[in-house]
Amino acid sequence: MKFTVTFKTPDAVYESVKDIAEQAACDIVDADENCDRQSEIRTELMDFTGKWVSWGEIITIEFDTDKGTAIVVPQNN
Repeated sequence: MKFTVTFKTPDAVYESVKDIAEQAACDIVDADENCDRQSEIRTELMDFTGKWVSWGEIITIEFDTDKGTAIVVPQNN
């Protein structure tokens, strides 16, 4: 049997991406450059996640009990 579940998780993706961007930019000593790089990384990651996450917060997972799988369904943005 296949079924889908759609989650709306306000800020969960954004907060995770923000944390990752901060970690990725932490090796930059110059504060202004660090902030610029964090912003660039955040934008890149949000663009990337947009294939699977709508509006930065809505995600759909398709479960298949016959195959024992769960996949994130690409969004039709």
